[in-house]
Amino acid sequence: MKALAPRTDPREISAKGPCRVVIIDDHPHTTFFLSEFISGRPNFIVAGTGSNSRSALELCRNERPDIIVIDLGLPERIDGLRLIRELREGHPSAGILVFSAFSTRDLVQEALRSGASGFVEKTAGFEELTAALERIRAGNIYLSPHVSGVLREAVRCGPLGHSLEAREILALRLLMHGRVVKEIARELAVSPSMVYKILARLRQKLQAKTNEDLVVLSIERGLVEAGTDDGRSPAAPG
Repeated sequence: MKALAPRTDPREISAKGPCRVVIIDDHPHTTFFLSEFISGRPNFIVAGTGSNSRSALELCRNERPDIIVIDLGLPERIDGLRLIRELREGHPSAGILVFSAFSTRDLVQEALRSGASGFVEKTAGFEELTAALERIRAGNIYLSPHVSGVLREAVRCGPLGHSLEAREILALRLLMHGRVVKEIARELAVSPSMVYKILARLRQKLQAKTNEDLVVLSIERGLVEAGTDDGRSPAAPG
């Protein structure tokens, strides 16, 4: 199967053809299920499957997928988190969806820090898998409702959650959904310069270097939910 050139913007996938997906899982039944499911989605094709880190790196190098679906419990020389880091470094424009039997807070946070674009449990239903694929295809981050709940619970009574104002939470949600400064200013009914100040204050609070880091850190800490489709209805932690 001929590989497509790497994309420069995930939102351009539809103009370049079907979304190419590589599946990495060492359980044959899981791989078969995912392959059948994804192949049956409109505008998605399975470009290849692998069962270990070596096949994952080779497949992604040859096929240049748009989305990589990966289990963290792989055999051989590289653990799942390290593999995510290697894949992210080699394929910066690809979306990486973790499909795991485990979803502890620490595991989810480490996966996001390593470069994952989404996290879904292996108990997820068809609708949730479809939502994850579509959102990651569009360049967004997706966390299943359960995973989002795990992260929210971790900060429900934490000092960081209580230190954020409702307006800051809303700004985070809008930023996560790809809104630019002018759009955020319109939603918050403030000036663009005020939005810059809000984002700078948030970067300081979360110790983020960039707005991209800010989005990932806010999701890691359960301050915003990655699985929602609208950034307009924040619920302050606590």
